[in-house]
Amino acid sequence: RLRARLVERVAAIEGVTVNGPAGDSAAPHILNLRILGVRGETLVHRLELDSIYVSTGSACHARDPRPSHVLVAMGLGREEALSSIRISLARTTTVEEVDAASDAIARAIVELRVLV
Repeated sequence: RLRARLVERVAAIEGVTVNGPAGDSAAPHILNLRILGVRGETLVHRLELDSIYVSTGSACHARDPRPSHVLVAMGLGREEALSSIRISLARTTTVEEVDAASDAIARAIVELRVLV
C-alpha cells in the first residue's frame, strides 16, 4: 500500500515516470523513478538536505558513475538512466514518511529544474 501511495503521489509530478513494472508485478519495497530534466545524482544530494535518502542505483553499485545496467537493459537511454533515482521502503516506513518524501521530491524537482 505504501508503494502504491508513493507511486500515486510522485507520478502526479510533471515529467516523472516510474521505471519498471506496475501493480502486483512490481517489487513492493522498491520504486525507481525517471525525472525529466534532473540528473539523479543531483536530486540525491538535494534530497539529503531534507533528510530524504534515496540512491541512483543498488547498494552494490554505490559510487559507480555509470548509468544503471538494469535500467539500460530495460531499454532506457543513457540520459534517461542517469535521470533516475531508486527509493527503498522498509517494514517500518510510515504513511507520513511517504508523504514527506513525495513532497520533498516534488519541491526538489521544481528547484533543480529552475537551475537548468
